Amino acid sequence: MQSVIRSGTGTAALVLKRTDLSGKTGTTNDYRDGWFGGFNAGLVTTVWMGFDNYTSLGHADGHPEFGAYVALPIWINYMHTALAGKPENGVAMPPGIVTGLIDRQTGLPASPADPLAIREIFRVEDWEKLKAQSPPPKKPGQKKSYDVF
Repeated sequence: MQSVIRSGTGTAALVLKRTDLSGKTGTTNDYRDGWFGGFNAGLVTTVWMGFDNYTSLGHADGHPEFGAYVALPIWINYMHTALAGKPENGVAMPPGIVTGLIDRQTGLPASPADPLAIREIFRVEDWEKLKAQSPPPKKPGQKKSYDVF
């Protein structure tokens, strides 16, 4: 969930200049609800925007009212105040969980040299299964093979 803030729909929260935040944006069908839930190890906050009569939030400024547009700015303002002067407080990785680099195109493990690779979090056994599906790494200078038939 840290990637939501670092490189996803919650990047506006980078303005807080903290590395200990994680979150999730959300928008329901027809833009009836928009929300953002975010946290660190010491504080959890969720902001919801919507009407109590099942009416759509609609569109404003040329875009639909996604959670990242309607709820996230409120969350940022609140967290700016709530976390002022408090040290960073990240959530520790639980046992049995690992991180790995993924190729954006294939969803398979990527090389650390791949500038487009993204870091994701897996259960150890799922990461091992994913690695087993990957083709063996190319050797330096190895050229791509072609089928001649």
